[in-house]
Amino acid sequence: MAANDVDVLATTHTCAPAALSLARGLVVNNGAAGLPNFAGQHFGLTVRVAAAPHPDALFGAERDGLHVEAVPVRYDRDAYLAWFDGLWPAASPAAVSYRSRIVDGADDRLEDALLGGFRRGPSARTDAPPRRSRATKDDVELALAGLVYFEDVVDDSSCLHTAGEPSTIQVNVTARCNLACAHCHVESGPHRTEAADRAVLEAVLAVAARPGIDTVDVTGGAPELHPDFAWFVERASGVARVMVRTNLVILRDPAYRPLMDLYARLGVEVVASLPNVHDAQAEQQRGGGTFDPSIEVLRELNARGYGRDGEHVLDLVFNPQWPVLPPDQAELEAVYRRRLAALGVSFDHLFAVANNPIGRYGAHLIDTGAFDGYLNLLIDSFNQQACDGMMCRRQLSVGWDGRVYDCDFNQALGLPVRREDGGDRTVFDYAADPALPLARPIRFRNHCYACTAGSGSSCGGTIVRG
Repeated sequence: MAANDVDVLATTHTCAPAALSLARGLVVNNGAAGLPNFAGQHFGLTVRVAAAPHPDALFGAERDGLHVEAVPVRYDRDAYLAWFDGLWPAASPAAVSYRSRIVDGADDRLEDALLGGFRRGPSARTDAPPRRSRATKDDVELALAGLVYFEDVVDDSSCLHTAGEPSTIQVNVTARCNLACAHCHVESGPHRTEAADRAVLEAVLAVAARPGIDTVDVTGGAPELHPDFAWFVERASGVARVMVRTNLVILRDPAYRPLMDLYARLGVEVVASLPNVHDAQAEQQRGGGTFDPSIEVLRELNARGYGRDGEHVLDLVFNPQWPVLPPDQAELEAVYRRRLAALGVSFDHLFAVANNPIGRYGAHLIDTGAFDGYLNLLIDSFNQQACDGMMCRRQLSVGWDGRVYDCDFNQALGLPVRREDGGDRTVFDYAADPALPLARPIRFRNHCYACTAGSGSSCGGTIVRG
């Protein structure tokens, strides 16, 4: 679009509506003008480009004072259906293809068409189609259970255990978060209140002091929201390298902005979620008004040396918006560098991470009918070479309640490490007995295909490179 000086690309095609805001301009397709486009609706759509918004728009976006909207084309459905039935017999190709769409609308929902940057308009509220049912955690676990068992496809049995003593201890200090991202597998949000108490954090520090542990990886939720966060990071920095996983937006809050100075003073590695370099697509996952604050925080981190001086490490994390595998990490990193450089931002590394079909994301896949297709993609893309580099083989994950897991995906599914007596292993066990090995067999389930599909995926991005 930039090369051709195009601000708005409007197309018409009867398959389905689609609308997307890009850095350079707006792209919109109306779907059908003479047929319903969404479930439960009985009107067509046409694209309107004007200097003022339309009072009956179904969805739209504004760019530089120009309003690009999909406006309903309303008609008498009963009269239309009578005309159609008089023209086409019940078994005719036209009736088979279109009659049910005239009666009940298409299978799609409005949210399927809004790919980023476009918002619902007035008629989306007055002509709202029925909402999809919401899948539960039990629905997700049941959907995962019916697939080829992950352990059965791993050729190297050594990959079913940790690679000796893990070198990283990861701790989820709180489930609370200021955001509620669509791809969040731990289902964090403002409504969550779970948080590690001081005893759990003290036990984590004791385990982190073991000679083999070189990294403390702090995550959430938004870990900054934990009341003892600053204390814990300060203490952990005295025994190991510290990584903090942040959504960036939280650091715009005046109450948490001083943490950037703490990170810089201690040399904390910052791993920041930025699922897209374009505002519309990023906010499709994370919510409106999150992109610009994230860029502002990245600039403030850059001003403190992060991503610039070779000592203060700033890594970014990409998650696909759709149920697909991440693109090539090196190529995507080059895209991120070009786009963010134009916004005055630099960083050290990009981690391209596949979305795991559990938690909030797994429920979304079931709700939209995409779960089986995505799981089949992960299974079909299984890569034996990625098994050795799975993050569970080199880390111990600690939940807010002190129970320990092989990874935070297992934590989200409630699959803790087991003791010999069948009980749940806790971080207190390891803190009380420094001789208790951290090495262990790993608990696998079918969500593990997300870590071994394609080039593999971990907290540190792509596993198989080059």
